[in-house]
Amino acid sequence: MFMAFDCLYIDGVDLGPRELRARREALLRAIEYAKLLLAARRLADDGLKAWGEVQERGYEGAKDESSPYSGGRTLSWLKVKQKEYRVEERGWSPDQQR
Repeated sequence: MFMAFDCLYIDGVDLGPRELRARREALLRAIEYAKLLLAARRLADDGLKAWGEVQERGYEGAKDESSPYSGGRTLSWLKVKQKEYRVEERGWSPDQQR
């Protein structure tokens, strides 16, 4: 079972400049019929309520869903961490050799 939280490219289209909420919609459409891939749970729209959910459920952290993706840390693309976890990130594109 795999958990996905973002979709940066789909069908050759760079989704990085789009808001996280738009990329999430693309992700949900892309994995609609997937059996081993689930989308990460979406938090409340209100920031304080969302942070409460993070703390209550023991999640790692939260990101601002109105921001475009940035390859590094910026003020508009910060992950607010509650806990540290070891996570492996995986990705694949058709132009990569298998």
